[in-house]
Amino acid sequence: MEAYRLRGLGLAAAVLIAMAAWLAVPALASATNLTFEPYIIKSSLGKNTTHVAVGDLNRDGLSDIVAVNYTSGNASVFLGNGPGTFSGPLLAPVGATPKACVLYDMDGDGSLDLVVSVEYPNVITVLKGDGFGWFGAAKMYPTAHNEMLAVADLNGDGRPDIITVNDLIPGDVSVLLANTSGGFEAPQSHVAGPSPRSVAAADFDLDGSQDVVIAFEGKSNAGNVVQLWLGDGRGGLSQGGQWPGGTTPKSISTADFNNDGKPDFIVSSEGTDDVRLFLGDGAGQFTNSATVKVGTQPKFVLATDINLDGNVDAVAAGYISDDVAVMLGDGRGILGTPTFMKVGNGPKCVATADFNRDGRPDMVTADNDGSTIALLYSATSPPSPPGITDLGASPATFSPNADTYQDKTSISYTTNQSAYNTVAVYDRNGARLKTLKSSVLLPAGQQASFWDGKYTPSGGSTTYAPDGTYNVLVTVSDGAGNTAQASTPVIVDTAVSKIGVTYASFSPNGDGRRDTTTVAYTLKYAADVSVLIRDGSGAAVRTVKTASAQGTGSYTSVWDGRLDGGAVAPEGPYIAVVRAVNAVGTIESVKATTVDLTAPVVSNAAASPATFVPPATTLISYTSSEPGTASVSILNAAKATVRTLSLTVVSGANGFTWDGKDSQGAVVAPGAYSVRISINDVAQNKATVYPVVLSVTVSR
Repeated sequence: MEAYRLRGLGLAAAVLIAMAAWLAVPALASATNLTFEPYIIKSSLGKNTTHVAVGDLNRDGLSDIVAVNYTSGNASVFLGNGPGTFSGPLLAPVGATPKACVLYDMDGDGSLDLVVSVEYPNVITVLKGDGFGWFGAAKMYPTAHNEMLAVADLNGDGRPDIITVNDLIPGDVSVLLANTSGGFEAPQSHVAGPSPRSVAAADFDLDGSQDVVIAFEGKSNAGNVVQLWLGDGRGGLSQGGQWPGGTTPKSISTADFNNDGKPDFIVSSEGTDDVRLFLGDGAGQFTNSATVKVGTQPKFVLATDINLDGNVDAVAAGYISDDVAVMLGDGRGILGTPTFMKVGNGPKCVATADFNRDGRPDMVTADNDGSTIALLYSATSPPSPPGITDLGASPATFSPNADTYQDKTSISYTTNQSAYNTVAVYDRNGARLKTLKSSVLLPAGQQASFWDGKYTPSGGSTTYAPDGTYNVLVTVSDGAGNTAQASTPVIVDTAVSKIGVTYASFSPNGDGRRDTTTVAYTLKYAADVSVLIRDGSGAAVRTVKTASAQGTGSYTSVWDGRLDGGAVAPEGPYIAVVRAVNAVGTIESVKATTVDLTAPVVSNAAASPATFVPPATTLISYTSSEPGTASVSILNAAKATVRTLSLTVVSGANGFTWDGKDSQGAVVAPGAYSVRISINDVAQNKATVYPVVLSVTVSR
């Protein structure tokens, strides 16, 4: 960038715009392609990272990063190690609630120092850099309720001064002039109006003295404006004109956007999600030349030449949308359509430098909600565009009716590169019904999302989508905003609303007990219906009902446990399938059943003790090969039944206690008694060892 353009902007803008060039980067690369890799997150080890600054702290020619953390009251220092790698962070205390920071050589010793605006306890903190990547003890200068700050030489003595704004009523701009001892004088405060949020400096009227512009948040009638304050060259400021800054202007940055040698400014409007560029005439007046929509709640805007074409561009950080918007300048005061790139959670600031030493500016954001920084490295060559292959839904028709079968569909596809993935379901009118995945950064390869058929209508409660055809749209985009899309249809069909079988297990052995099972189902709509039986492998083994038209209502079909051809089905699991074909499509609903032809085996029957005297009891124990129900009879020596019991049986060890009483509750006469145990399993197969007899002697 030309020296003339930087000279008009002053120290504050030079800190932000010229830093990458100052860091001894390699020869400038071609400016035609604007591409960035997907972001890389690094923890700040602090809490609520609000602002970030870049510079060469240890004078090794590599870019370093400092981020301040609001809640933890410290600064995170990342030292560059080489192409895009960093050590740290190390934490330096700066004051309880830091809002913003600047790296600049404040004392002229050749090392970058750190200047921090601290909201509470209302101080400006200055940490002297040692030239080796660290800072000395913090010096704090009392001010007011600090927001943003800028650095510029307001009194022309060659030493950088500090300008900060505070939003306590009545709201002011404060100037801390550098003194000859390396410190700063007490602040000179000027009442500016309520809720000033950001400040930037440049020689806007070209009189050789630095001026400042201030963005005022719209918390009063005096808000939502940008004010110009003219410097007198001695450190004093006086109010000039003001211009509309949108709704809730948050951040302001200066540069020469139209290459006329006169500084301009750009302001972010949080309430209207845009940035507004104002071109200066060199006499302290400005004209709005461009307003560009960016991400949601842009809390920061930066003027910088991001594509190295010699024209100033703009980058805005969208706090709610978690992105940065890059707008290329045309050198005539117009900004292009923004390119959006995802970053971390809740970005509040963005800075640029060549971190990976490829000759192109990279970006770093301070991500407040994630307490991280996010790095976006420029791509040395344009990446191949993102691509989607093998997109499909399985099953393509599903029935979200809570029968545990085909209640959801899997959307699978393959991507050719790491990209941001969005998967959404649309109805036949093109309205978005459900977002399954929203801008999720995923590596290249097989991807999957699932839809359970549910959605939440506007103003309503979550419910199931009506039967019909829907479109699933998959969108993948890379860090440079290149996008690929593909879609696939899915069908929701709940024509069969209920399905059941009378017996989950049955025994088609001709003994008259559970020889068949009945498939019952209810149709919500008229359809051609068939009923099939599939074995455990999924193969169809019996057509219980051939396809025929049925209207709305409830129906049954009986399976006799036989296969097509008449043979009894082998033991094992089966699936009863109701297949309905209607105008929506073909849907199957299923219910499991089991063919069980094996009777349970009873073994290890014993009484302990075998002889007892009531009111003492005896424990009758036995083992069953499978669960079911037991019928127990206690017989006397004449084989007459004196007591009967019905018991639930588990697979394995079982037992019950006999108290020596008959069915009327009277103690039986002394003598020998036998116990007969008969078990029916769930399929009503009767125990083959019947009866099981053991002797119990009752004495007195």
